[in-house]
Amino acid sequence: LQALIQDCPVPIAVVEETGYKTPAVMYDQEQAQILVTKGLSPEDLFTGIARERIHAQYALGNRNYDRREHHLQIVCASFMLCRKNRVDTSDFDPIATARTLAGMEPREINKVLTAAKQSVQEISKQMDKVFASVRQDMDTQRGQDHGR
Repeated sequence: LQALIQDCPVPIAVVEETGYKTPAVMYDQEQAQILVTKGLSPEDLFTGIARERIHAQYALGNRNYDRREHHLQIVCASFMLCRKNRVDTSDFDPIATARTLAGMEPREINKVLTAAKQSVQEISKQMDKVFASVRQDMDTQRGQDHGR
């Protein structure tokens, strides 16, 4: 979760309520920040922040960003990111996604999945840097502990 949050392109604010009916984590384009409701489980936090971080990346610098337009690629990307990081994906609805994809032309499907994959690769690359830094810090600490 720390790795997901660390290089987030917008600030993350913890709030009592997001001001939206759902979800408990929401990218607010007007304020250019991700709103997170207090009291979420680590898995719900990861899932929500992954999804909304991708929305934020798409929205930055795009005044006409419409989250409904990018919904499918966001769902696909956040699913992939959660799976890659071993976060529970049982709340994702693969049947709804499959139905949506079934109604699309192959070229459109490729475009959606390519965009989703690129988002996951970009975020994963940033997360990998955080993981490497943490591992290096742990190795340094272990070396210092053995030297005592």
